[in-house]
Amino acid sequence: EDAERIAFQFGATVPQQLQKMQEYVTPYAITFKNVTGLDVSGGEVGAYGKASDIALAAVRVYKAYPEIFDTTIVADNENTNDAASDIDFFLAGKTGFTDLTGGNLFVVVQKGITHKYAILILGSTENGRFVDVENIAKALLQLSL
Repeated sequence: EDAERIAFQFGATVPQQLQKMQEYVTPYAITFKNVTGLDVSGGEVGAYGKASDIALAAVRVYKAYPEIFDTTIVADNENTNDAASDIDFFLAGKTGFTDLTGGNLFVVVQKGITHKYAILILGSTENGRFVDVENIAKALLQLSL
């Protein structure tokens, strides 16, 4: 559902969405096979790219379309991001899991008044991605940066 919300920011029809999404990530080495990123039939991933480019693109989307992440912090909304309630200063996050890519998680945390940090976990397990990001966030928030 969230992937489709993101896609509708880019166009009215699925082909338009896919084209605009691909144009949006032109500066990055990312390829979309569909608008959801879910595995394609035949054993092909729905989207792929370098971890650094995925992180940069995710931050770009977070800055440009923060409303996409609003459901992350709404208490009454069922949240698939188990890390949301376990991380202090959690601002936003998006989860992803497919058989081919494993557990993926992007979160934004805030330290102090002005410092925001993005954390990206790729290829973890379905539950391990939450533990991974929680450990990284706790360590990051304890550092004197």
